[in-house]
Amino acid sequence: MLKPIIRPQLKKLLHKSTLFCMPGHKGSLNALDITEITGADDLRRPKGILHDAQRQLAKVFNVPFAQFLVGGSSLGIHTMVKYYCDIGDTLIINDGAHVAVHNIAKILNLKTITLPINKIDNFGIAAPIMPDDVERTIKQHPDAKAVLITSPTYYGIFSDVKGIAKVCHANNIPLIVDQAHGAHFSFSHSLPPNAIEAGADACNISVHKTLPSLTQTAMLLSRVDMSEQLNLFCTTSPSYLFMMAIEEACIKMHKKGEKMIDALITNCNNFKNAIKFNTLSNNYTDPTRLVISLPGNRANEIANSLAQKRIYIEMCDGKNIVLIPSVNNTKDDFTRLAKELNQF
Repeated sequence: MLKPIIRPQLKKLLHKSTLFCMPGHKGSLNALDITEITGADDLRRPKGILHDAQRQLAKVFNVPFAQFLVGGSSLGIHTMVKYYCDIGDTLIINDGAHVAVHNIAKILNLKTITLPINKIDNFGIAAPIMPDDVERTIKQHPDAKAVLITSPTYYGIFSDVKGIAKVCHANNIPLIVDQAHGAHFSFSHSLPPNAIEAGADACNISVHKTLPSLTQTAMLLSRVDMSEQLNLFCTTSPSYLFMMAIEEACIKMHKKGEKMIDALITNCNNFKNAIKFNTLSNNYTDPTRLVISLPGNRANEIANSLAQKRIYIEMCDGKNIVLIPSVNNTKDDFTRLAKELNQF
């Protein structure tokens, strides 16, 4: 039976304790915000409660290895690329890859090759990456050490990870997936599987983006242990609050996620039917992501107006607005948003 490991162990460990160690607030801000004291384990060399918590979460995601990322998904991207690439290597990436991809490419002086890009009509955003395009690019650049794709994208567009993984492995190249926006995929049969289950070699998920967790929390899922590379970039003062948040959010979703995500999808569908604007909806878009196309270049105006009414969207690209609902959004949230949008 799955149950939280970190919080109860820390409570037991810290009962009637006196701290002559970091942090400086000595528990006054949060009693469980501690450093790696004896019994609390060490994220860089986990052998105790953090080791056990990560092993449990690997089972939740049905992957060989799951590691806490207390520096967000960017930390995972740096780790994965460093594992498969050395200085001066060639890396195949998708157009619009996250800034973390470009940053690690600069650090390692990588040659990056961009996959062909197709657009979705009316929205002007990138369509799914096609396995055939990946195969052609690999054939054109046989020196490439890895392929890195973003799936799903900021707009909720997911690619055929299974098909792309088959192409990569047929050419003896690993597939890395930036699945930062798909942490919730593992918890509903109405959504695609996580990238590792689909055949990828490694992926990152931003727990904080779509699951009920703290900002900056993420995980690295992989087929191999990447601890050595992760420790090159990871802080030496990891937040136990972050690790508790990751663990508890994932366990909650493992237990209740199917029902909660079904309700979220219903709310999203009802919202789409309730507004007068065109929304992105097809068989390769995350049904829990809302992308609304606004006519007459009014996206910025509408986004600003919503903010004045304390309705905060995720992003506006000048043509579309992107909203990231989660299982913590209520039916009333969607009703309020629809009412305000329909006034424009």
